[in-house]
Amino acid sequence: AAYTVAVCGHSAFTKRYAEELLTPGVHVPLTRVRALWERGVTLGREVLWASTYGECCADPSAGRPARRVGFAAGDERQVKYLKHIGDDLPEHLRYDAESGTLHVGAAAFAPVPEAVRGYDVGGMGVVNKWFGYRKASPTSKRTSPLDDIHVESWPHGWTTELIELLSVLRRLTDLAPAQAVLLTDVLADRMVTVVDLTTAGILPVAPGARKARHAGEDTLFAADSARS
Repeated sequence: AAYTVAVCGHSAFTKRYAEELLTPGVHVPLTRVRALWERGVTLGREVLWASTYGECCADPSAGRPARRVGFAAGDERQVKYLKHIGDDLPEHLRYDAESGTLHVGAAAFAPVPEAVRGYDVGGMGVVNKWFGYRKASPTSKRTSPLDDIHVESWPHGWTTELIELLSVLRRLTDLAPAQAVLLTDVLADRMVTVVDLTTAGILPVAPGARKARHAGEDTLFAADSARS
């Protein structure tokens, strides 16, 4: 998983394979070079750790504490809450590219690079989407009268959430250039081919291998049979 996200989970991959990705299914370039594989796994662990807010691939000795993705005090990338938001719910976001400041109503957060502000997933702006659910007039889809119930003031927890989100996006955008270089290096060197996998008996994939399997299920089913 770490290798796959390192090689495929960034904009350089989607730009390179824009036409191929119109057909469902991602083709993962598998390297034969051990050093490139290990580089991919190491880089991918950083991506997975950041993407899951520290739930996955935590390793304090490698600078990846569990469930804590913010930057340490003194780190120039640390997002600071420069100006408080006040009592009223904000209605608009404003971004000052020159100073790298994100304005949320009366509040201000910095530093926020342009790449972080504009980070998108499948064309969806992540920061805008997050704010859309929380602003004074939410832009989320209305499915029932319950959607009309909304907080009247900005909870402190949302400030913490936003700082964490901006920290995660900063980590991901900082890792993206290394992912792009890794992809280029993998494609320029020896790779595992479909013929290799077929010869080794890995392809075609057996039907049973596509079925989800959970640890302990055989024991569980055996116990159920015994009771019945």
